[in-house]
Amino acid sequence: MLAGMTDIDEFAKGLGAISPAAFTRENVLGYLHRTPVDIRTMEPYLYFSLERYTRNLILKTPIFELIAIDWESGPKSASALHKWRPRV
Repeated sequence: MLAGMTDIDEFAKGLGAISPAAFTRENVLGYLHRTPVDIRTMEPYLYFSLERYTRNLILKTPIFELIAIDWESGPKSASALHKWRPRV
């Protein structure tokens, strides 16, 4: 693994350890900035298709889903971008 990088499974474990009360935009973005992922550790979660983009589940908890989205370089994504929406 590259120095200063995190394994995707450790990243997911750390993200999942953030309590629901602390799972705010600010805290999650801070975690993302402090915890860069070594792309090589994502191989088990990557599935590529020439026909369409793919979504691959890494971790599902009661408050979030961590997924890898793969698509061919060049075309625009058919997936929708969503604004941060806190759970109520």
